[in-house]
Amino acid sequence: MPADAFSETYTVESVFASLRAKYSSMKTVELEFQSVEPVSGMVGSLQAEKSGKYVLTLTDRKIICDNHTIWNIIPNRKMVSISSLKSKPTTSIDIILFTFLYSYQPISIKEYSVGKSNLLALELHPKGQSAAMGIKKLRVFLKKGSTIIERISADDGNQDMVWDIKKLTINSKLQTDLFTYTPPVGMEVVDMR
Repeated sequence: MPADAFSETYTVESVFASLRAKYSSMKTVELEFQSVEPVSGMVGSLQAEKSGKYVLTLTDRKIICDNHTIWNIIPNRKMVSISSLKSKPTTSIDIILFTFLYSYQPISIKEYSVGKSNLLALELHPKGQSAAMGIKKLRVFLKKGSTIIERISADDGNQDMVWDIKKLTINSKLQTDLFTYTPPVGMEVVDMR
C-alpha cells in the first residue's frame, strides 16, 4: 500500500491517525492553491516554515515574511511596502496545516463528490472550549483512499474560508534567503516600520 494511502474501510479515528502519521513531522510546506470562498478564483502558491517564515505568491503580488519583517511586493506598480510583524496572523492556510493535528479533534467523516473527484471530508473541532485560531469547524478533504489533502475549509462562525489544494509538498529544503527581500533599484519603497 502506498505511503499516502489507507484502507478502504475507514473510520474517523483511522483517517485521523493516517493524517497524523503523514503530517505530524511537518516542518516546511509548499503548496499551490485556489481560493473558493470567500473570494473565488484567487490563485497562488505558498512556501512556509513552521517557524512562521513564509512566501505567499499571488497573481498581483508577493508577500515575504522572515518572522520579523513583512515585504509586500507589487511588481506591476514597482512598489514594496515594508512593515514589522507586530503579531502573528491567527488564521492562514500554513498555520492551519501546521497546527490542525494538535489543536483539533476529529468529529465525523463524510464522502463528497467535487467535480470528478471522490473525496472524504474529515470534520474537526477545536480541543477544549475555545475555538483554536478562531476557527470553530475545520474540514480537511482528502482524495478517497489516501492522505492527499485536496481541499481545506475553515469556518470561523462568520464565514467559511475554502481553499482547493493543487499541489502539496512537505519537509522540502527551503533556502534561507527565500524569506528575505532587498528592493532593486527603481522600486518605490514605503517603509512603515
